[in-house]
Amino acid sequence: METIKDNELRVLVLLSTHTAMLGMISPDIRLISIDWGSNYYVIKAYFDRPVTDDDFDILKAITTEVAADFPQMDDFKEYAEYSHDPIQSIKALKEMVFLRYGELKF
Repeated sequence: METIKDNELRVLVLLSTHTAMLGMISPDIRLISIDWGSNYYVIKAYFDRPVTDDDFDILKAITTEVAADFPQMDDFKEYAEYSHDPIQSIKALKEMVFLRYGELKF
């Protein structure tokens, strides 16, 4: 069971991430998910084309904004992957924070 502290951290991390993502999501991004703990933060994005250095720079910029909100965190990682697999088969991290419109096929 989550403690109040864990739940509060979850809310703060989600809000920080969403704020940091404003204006940073390109149409090529299919999915973004995150994971975190008391001292780490991980962001992973799935693209519909090969990943570029600029894509990693965008993820790093998001992470930098989140890091500013959580000085106790000292381990930050960014991952990006090219995938055309169905979204349902992609293993997201702890929380999905972005899903492109039209990705869920019924």
